[in-house]
Amino acid sequence: MKTLARFLRSHREQILQEWEQRTLELPSSQGLSREARRDHIPQLLDSMADAIERGDTSTISLEQVPLTHAGERWLQDYDLREIVAEYRLLRRVVMDLYTADAGDVPEEARRRLPLLVTFNENIDHAITDAVDHYALQRDRMREYFVGMLSHDLRDPLHAIAMTAEIQLLQPHLTEADRLGSTRIVASARRMKRLIDDMLDMTRGRIGSGLPVKPVNTDLRPLLQETVAELGDAHPARRIECVIEAGGDL
Repeated sequence: MKTLARFLRSHREQILQEWEQRTLELPSSQGLSREARRDHIPQLLDSMADAIERGDTSTISLEQVPLTHAGERWLQDYDLREIVAEYRLLRRVVMDLYTADAGDVPEEARRRLPLLVTFNENIDHAITDAVDHYALQRDRMREYFVGMLSHDLRDPLHAIAMTAEIQLLQPHLTEADRLGSTRIVASARRMKRLIDDMLDMTRGRIGSGLPVKPVNTDLRPLLQETVAELGDAHPARRIECVIEAGGDL
């Protein structure tokens, strides 16, 4: 029977083809090209073969390939469960093919190999379920935190806006004071919209979804307000807002 390192090299393409076929069950793999689906898995097999020959079990032995692969999968909208499943399927393919190639192994050992395959498969499923549940709970707690933070920010923001609005009612304000208070009111309203958006996003992620009602909107006031805030933040700069629109605007 070939050593595992030699087996990985000699059966590299067979392993990759079988692995590709099994990963077609993952939703995010649909529509990907062959190169995109394989990504860094060929390099991973090569690194594993080298590590086995050296007897190296450190994370350095895989030459950062898993980190690069994870980054690519994140860009391709894979979720955590799918990334874990890719490695689970890769191990299952290697074990199945390696076991089938064990023609010169004693009968007793050949009877035990399928039991080890089943054991590893169950361990992989347990890891997948545990990681998935952990990530779900972590994300849920993060969403609750964002929701609570956004809710608590509304009261001090409301106080800032009310103070600025009261200031605008005072007589004998200089033009500069009036302009500054107006900017505070406008900025506070904008921040309120941002906080409302954060709360809506939180409700959408941990609740029953986010209702959307499209309406026609004139973006000119929003653009002018944004540019005015940029001008206040950078008084040494000259920032102009030029809006050109046709149609019915």
